[in-house]
Amino acid sequence: MVRVNVAGSLDEARRAGVQHPNCRHSVSSYTPCITRTEDATPDPAGYEAGQRQRTIEREIRRYKNRAAAAITPEGKRAAEAKVRQ
Repeated sequence: MVRVNVAGSLDEARRAGVQHPNCRHSVSSYTPCITRTEDATPDPAGYEAGQRQRTIEREIRRYKNRAAAAITPEGKRAAEAKVRQ
């Protein structure tokens, strides 16, 4: 027998904020003395690339909204040009 201290259930953790939208954590089973855990290694370059991608996506949404709300055809063309850019 191996004693395992359980801090809480998965439902309790989710109610406390674990696995929020855009969270990259995963859930798997744990069996004492069998499951091997890996130390998390930071990936600063990957994080920065993800942040850049999200910034690009926000800008695209911003100009798509501007194109949809444009009053003049010139404004719409300008916003659509920024989307393509």
